[in-house]
Amino acid sequence: MEEIVIESQLVAFSDSFLPVEMKMFNTSKTILKSILWTKFTYYDIRNKSKSKHSKELNELFIGIVNPVEEISFERRCNNIIQSSKK
Repeated sequence: MEEIVIESQLVAFSDSFLPVEMKMFNTSKTILKSILWTKFTYYDIRNKSKSKHSKELNELFIGIVNPVEEISFERRCNNIIQSSKK
């Protein structure tokens, strides 16, 4: 039972997917507690199927995407851990 800070960033996007990275820290953001990669799928409830993002959403994503170099979760974790030790 402690207070934490969760930081998230959109690392890429496609027509219907949003890969997101989330990091959990202590409140002063000095200790990294966990890292999560997840992929959100745009789903149309009315049609009950995967759908494509609208033009407006894609324009929003262009403005906020913060790509990472790593394509594997394991490599990303290792790089984050190594850079936090410097």
